[in-house]
Amino acid sequence: MDASWSLLLVTAVLQISLGLSTAPKFCSALRPLEAHLNFSHRLQYLKHNFPISYTVPVHYEEVFRVTNVTRLLLHKGVTEASLQELWLYINKEVLKKILQVLPQKHPSWSYVQQLEHLLGLVEQLFPQPKEDEWPEKIYQIYTNVMDPYPAAWKKVTPKALLDNCLRVMEKLFPCINRKRKRKQSTDLSAW
Repeated sequence: MDASWSLLLVTAVLQISLGLSTAPKFCSALRPLEAHLNFSHRLQYLKHNFPISYTVPVHYEEVFRVTNVTRLLLHKGVTEASLQELWLYINKEVLKKILQVLPQKHPSWSYVQQLEHLLGLVEQLFPQPKEDEWPEKIYQIYTNVMDPYPAAWKKVTPKALLDNCLRVMEKLFPCINRKRKRKQSTDLSAW
């Protein structure tokens, strides 16, 4: 009895110190966000409700793609957890920029506001990072995104920004990725 109790205690301490106990919390908070980012919503609210070729000015770093994640993982000290924090921060900033250009009566305004709220719920589960603990490359990207007067703005469609948000989320959070892969494999087997 004593040995099993100590094994349980050691397992709990390891899960807390390694962050394993928070994974299900992230998954449960990310699923509503994933549902709101489905293709038909992104198409309707972020493409059809906007003029043709409508773009939003964002920092270069705010166009955060899967290729950026793969490239950043090659840098010393960059971890999946630090990339998850960066993904959250970048997408909160992207949603703020989209909301800034939308009037409140725009048909997409409530959709984007709901996405911002869902990201806020996910953010509550992240431990507050200390800037001195961030890898150098992540800190550099963070400071570039914070710059109110960048050297150049990149103009991107709102739909493309949130397409990237979903794809990077699938890459960084395995519980979302596995669910989507299963769905895609069953869709392909129907052919």
